[in-house]
Amino acid sequence: MAGQVTLGEREGPVPLRVHVTVALGDMDVFLADPRHEARATGWLDCQALGGRLLVSRGRVQLMVTESVGGRRRMRYRLPFTDGNGRRLELRGHKELRAGPPTSIWPDTTTLHTKVLADGVTLGAGTMTLGRLDFLRELTTIRAVSPGVLERFGTFFLGSLWQVYRPRLTS
Repeated sequence: MAGQVTLGEREGPVPLRVHVTVALGDMDVFLADPRHEARATGWLDCQALGGRLLVSRGRVQLMVTESVGGRRRMRYRLPFTDGNGRRLELRGHKELRAGPPTSIWPDTTTLHTKVLADGVTLGAGTMTLGRLDFLRELTTIRAVSPGVLERFGTFFLGSLWQVYRPRLTS
């Protein structure tokens, strides 16, 4: 994903890129947990924060059901250490709301982000995933046992259907 983030009082937004690999462990546990949480590792690249920085203990929650209107949310928590040794975290979310099928692409590829230090927001921005990047992202999902990717695909596409399915009007 790539985009921009405005950090504190800096003049204008700065480029930010993130590349993570999502690791699905026990699929039964993943599906039973309403948070649908998986591990994420990779890197974050932002020259204003120190260049390419390692994300080693990230967490991603996929297709979490919100209490209002059947919406779903995807949440990202990606801890990293900046070039000055500060421990920071990139937090982000994607909002999936009922709407026409044409909303699926922007909703699932737009990440609203914040960079935090000790819970205090240092900056915020938006990142998006291009079509080619989306295809590459599909190759970063890792499964530790047979059948996991198929079950994940069924879960993910089923969740999209629950949000964006046509609604009957009276």
